Amino acid sequence: TPASSGAPATSLLLLSQHGLHASRGLALIAIDALADLIFFLTAIPIAVLFLLSQREVNNPWLFIGLLALLGISGAVTLWIGARKHRAILRWLSHKTRHIKRLQPLRFRLTRWVVRFRQALVVLLHLPAWKLLLLYAFTAGHWLLRYSVLAVLLWMLGESVPWAYLFLIQAALLFGGQMLF
Repeated sequence: TPASSGAPATSLLLLSQHGLHASRGLALIAIDALADLIFFLTAIPIAVLFLLSQREVNNPWLFIGLLALLGISGAVTLWIGARKHRAILRWLSHKTRHIKRLQPLRFRLTRWVVRFRQALVVLLHLPAWKLLLLYAFTAGHWLLRYSVLAVLLWMLGESVPWAYLFLIQAALLFGGQMLF
């Protein structure tokens, strides 16, 4: 489907065909989306800082340091989001209450927030090592996926900063998700 807009429904259907109840499937899909969101919330500022510094990653320790910074910031964001989810949801509800375009969608948004909160409850009961493993797999997936273009350009002898390519691809993905 365009911009993967049908991916949650397809995932839910495929999971239910293998005996997973719909509410648990929705929780898994929400946790997957949350892990992606946390990765991008932590990776994009780091990529911007990296791009602004205009340094190439010739030093392997610098690259390891950037990866460590990404991992630590993602884990901290995940921990804060898990501990403060009620306050975050209340704040979002308060801020979106007066947006006229959202009034017709208020029931659907409320239902989505309830499901999202249920997924967070599932997430809160996971051990810390599983949350770190989830974040590591998410980061690995997106870093590998967004590095393909950089590798292809490198093979062609072109020099485009990886952080620039990452930011452009993230912006295109976000735009596709928002515009369907």
